[in-house]
Amino acid sequence: MRFLPLYSLEGNRKLWNRITYRFPLWPKINKSLLSFNLVRLYGGIFVEIGNAWNGGDFNYWSWSEWSFPWRDFKKGIGFELKLDAVNLYSWPAKFYLALATPLEKLPGKEDERVYKRDEDKERLRWYLGVGFNY
Repeated sequence: MRFLPLYSLEGNRKLWNRITYRFPLWPKINKSLLSFNLVRLYGGIFVEIGNAWNGGDFNYWSWSEWSFPWRDFKKGIGFELKLDAVNLYSWPAKFYLALATPLEKLPGKEDERVYKRDEDKERLRWYLGVGFNY
């Protein structure tokens, strides 16, 4: 989940989902930049929810034996820009910039240094990426 710090969830079970509404911002760019032909630019708004936890074996026949922490699920929202491009006339490339923030205050583990974070930097996280598919 993009709105969480690295290593902030742990457990042997996980469940998460992202719902994205994507819309065209510039449907036909038709410009060149270095060896890339820029094709189109999309914007997107997303909502994420999920959690990880420790639990025993899942028994499909007995739901009461399965501990499921619904109240502990983390929620976040974000915005992303995705750029379709073609490199060297045949290799498709997808570039993205995503900004995400949690919808609630996230609990931290003060006893471990990896979980300590600066209060000013806790809210907004950004990501850059390159890939061949969405």
